[in-house]
Amino acid sequence: MEEHNEVEILRGSNIKQVVDEAGRPRVVFKEPEFPTCTFGRVIYALGGTTPTNFLRTLGIAFNDQGPIFDEAGATNVSGLYLIGDLVVGKKGGSIVTAFNSAVHAMKRICMHDLPCNSSRSEALSSNRISSAWHPLVGT
Repeated sequence: MEEHNEVEILRGSNIKQVVDEAGRPRVVFKEPEFPTCTFGRVIYALGGTTPTNFLRTLGIAFNDQGPIFDEAGATNVSGLYLIGDLVVGKKGGSIVTAFNSAVHAMKRICMHDLPCNSSRSEALSSNRISSAWHPLVGT
């Protein structure tokens, strides 16, 4: 997707602040080489422990087990999905779990949130995705 300019990946960036700008996320970065920018969607990827304070700042609801999300990783914040280690809780995750959660989220996003072309949407809805895209193990 990055090669086709369908997504912009800002490696090495750190988000300082996210504010609402007419329903779209306006992101302020810590690094001066990344100018403040308004996006259609933001996917924030990081490692380590669950960033509870950051997720609460975004408005994500929590219960005793952690952030609340559905089977695709969708949260109570429209258009905001959790994937990878953020969806396994205290039991810990694996690379398989991380890949599978990303697959489930992208299927939902493509089918409901993005204007994907019909061949992509058909492939996603029928689970006919090349194994080169993801392992889809254990689902």
